[in-house]
Amino acid sequence: KEKNFVALEKVDEITDEGAKDVFLFYPHSATMDDRNNLYVYDLMQAKILQFDRYFKFIRSFGGVGAGPGEFIGKGKMYPVFINVGLDKKLYAHDWMARKVSIFDTEGKFIKHITMMMSGDTPFSKPVVDIQGNLLLQEFKGDRLVFSTLKGETLFSSDHKEKKKQILFEEEKIPDDFAKMLNRLPFNYNWDELQMTLTRNSALIVYFPLSATVQVINLKDKKLVKKFNVWPEEAIKCRKPQVLKITKKNGYSRLFPSIFLDGDQDNIFYLDFTFNEDDRRHYVYKLNLDSELLEVLHFLEKEKTYTNFMVKQNNLFVARCQDKIIIYKEVKK
Repeated sequence: KEKNFVALEKVDEITDEGAKDVFLFYPHSATMDDRNNLYVYDLMQAKILQFDRYFKFIRSFGGVGAGPGEFIGKGKMYPVFINVGLDKKLYAHDWMARKVSIFDTEGKFIKHITMMMSGDTPFSKPVVDIQGNLLLQEFKGDRLVFSTLKGETLFSSDHKEKKKQILFEEEKIPDDFAKMLNRLPFNYNWDELQMTLTRNSALIVYFPLSATVQVINLKDKKLVKKFNVWPEEAIKCRKPQVLKITKKNGYSRLFPSIFLDGDQDNIFYLDFTFNEDDRRHYVYKLNLDSELLEVLHFLEKEKTYTNFMVKQNNLFVARCQDKIIIYKEVKK
C-alpha cells in the first residue's frame, strides 16, 4: 500500500436533484470545454447534460432516436463516449450505432459521422486534433494504425497485447450477454486501449492490460516515449474466485482509465481501482517523461465504485453510481 500520498477531499456533487425537471440517473462519460463547462452523458436518458463551471445545470440535448443529434438507445447496453475536441466542438460516439455526432458547446447539432471501419476497431472516446480530424484506430495484424477519416495514416505502432489471455473478464459476462455480442456484426475492444490528445498534439496511448504508455508526437508522426507504469509481473494478479474455477492465472487491468490534466499539458493520471481488501482508492499522477509525481488518495464508501474521468480547473470529476462527485487536492 502507498505510504506517501496527497489526500483528495469531496467539495461538491451533482445528484438526481441537480436540475429542475432533469434528473441524473446513470452518468457514463464526461468532458469539459475551455470555459470549464461540464458535459455528462446519462445512459438512462440517452441525453447529454451541460453544467456551468459552478456545476449548475444549463441544458440537456440528445435523446433516443435515429434523427439528427439523437442516440440509438438508452440503458447500460447503449454506451456513448463524449469528448470536447481541440477544435472546441463536442463529439459523441454512439457505440451501438457506430456513429459520432458533433455538437457545438451550446448543444446545437452540427452533423454526424458514420464509422465505416473493420470489426477489429477499439474506438471509444472520440479524439479530435486541432484541425478537426477525428482520429481512428484499427488493428492490422500486430500493428496498431492511427488514421483520419480521409484515410491518411498518421502513425502505426507494434501491438502485442491482443495475444494475452484475459481470464478475469470472461467470468463476469453473463451467457445471454455473451451470445448477444457474438451475434453482432462487429466487435469493439474497448478494454484494450485508450487514447487522449494534449493541446500540443501529443497523443497518449494507454494499454490497460500491460499498463504500457506510448507518447506520439502527431506533428512529427514519431514515437516520443514508450514506458510501463507498472511491472508486468504485478499485473498477473490472482482473484481467488477466478483461480478456483479456471485453475489458471491471467491478466487484470490495474489501471482501467487514463485522463489528462486539463491545466497542464504534460501531465496525465491513471485511476487505480483494483483494491479488493479495503476502501482505499488511489490515483497516480505522471508526466510524459514517465516520472511518477504524486499519488492521490481518498477512502471509498462501502459498496461503492468511483471512476475518475476529468481533471480541470484544479478539480477532479468522478462518477459514483448515480452521482457526479467533485474532488480537490488537500493542500499540504
